[in-house]
Amino acid sequence: MSILFVAGLPFGASFWNDAQQRLQHQNLESHTWTLCSEGGSLQQQIEILHRTIQEFNISCIIGHGLALPLLLTYAHQHPVERIILSNGMIGTNVGLIKWLLPRMASVPTKVGKLLLSPTLATPIMASSACFRRLVVNPYVMSKESIQHLTSPQLIDAQYRQHVMEYLQSLSEWKCPSHVHNAQVHLAWGENDPIFPIEQVQLINHIVEHAPQHTHIIPGGAHFHPIERPWSLADFIVNCLTSMS
Repeated sequence: MSILFVAGLPFGASFWNDAQQRLQHQNLESHTWTLCSEGGSLQQQIEILHRTIQEFNISCIIGHGLALPLLLTYAHQHPVERIILSNGMIGTNVGLIKWLLPRMASVPTKVGKLLLSPTLATPIMASSACFRRLVVNPYVMSKESIQHLTSPQLIDAQYRQHVMEYLQSLSEWKCPSHVHNAQVHLAWGENDPIFPIEQVQLINHIVEHAPQHTHIIPGGAHFHPIERPWSLADFIVNCLTSMS
């Protein structure tokens, strides 16, 4: 069984390091794919993701943050065995995302590329008003930690352009009501102002097949895969073993 991790923006493979290490002890093979590393729009991401899934024979996709619209739309267009969704966008009218997304999507691409450059983005993300509010322990999101998590992506001007194109395509996104026969699971940190626990309730009203397993992480914030990787990893193992 092969697993694919997809982090939200602007994160890449390092976002999942600790969770992957725990899965290695369970002899589970896992890969990572960086959202917006190629192409920009949602449909372009779906096509690139499809090639990656076929290449590695992926049976379970795990996504976080703004990767969730991609996973849900992919599962609507292509059969996939399992998807595990974690603290991200299922609907656009719950949490701070309803305020943030229109503003992010309306920024001109050239301006967005400039704002996402590491010299500007890193101090903003490391400020007390940004990522440090999305963790339980603010030291987890120190400037050095944020540089480690985001710099490999943000130093690439093409990546920054792809991000802006992806955000613009999300402005009209609606959660699909059908995801083939995929097993849908949720792992959600309960203290997330951007994607609060109400997002979990939304999917039950939107998608025909309700999630088969839902794991609420007590005290977990938006970045629980970094702060509490054991909780996510153990949930993944439980989902895969109980539904195999």
